[in-house]
Amino acid sequence: MPKLNEHALEFLRLLTWDNAINYAQDKATNAWTVGYYLNNAHMRLRSARGLLKPKGKDRAAFNK
Repeated sequence: MPKLNEHALEFLRLLTWDNAINYAQDKATNAWTVGYYLNNAHMRLRSARGLLKPKGKDRAAFNK
């Protein structure tokens, strides 16, 4: 798993140095960034689910 750690450190180095991440940096550190983006999306979807108050038949969408 050293590549994953190397990519994480490189991503964070670029982010702190440039204060921005572009496609080229995402692609170069993809072993780590894919997990970052998937975990971020999962966290936000769980948060959104908690904020929504489904009623009636709409509630079924959250039971799957």
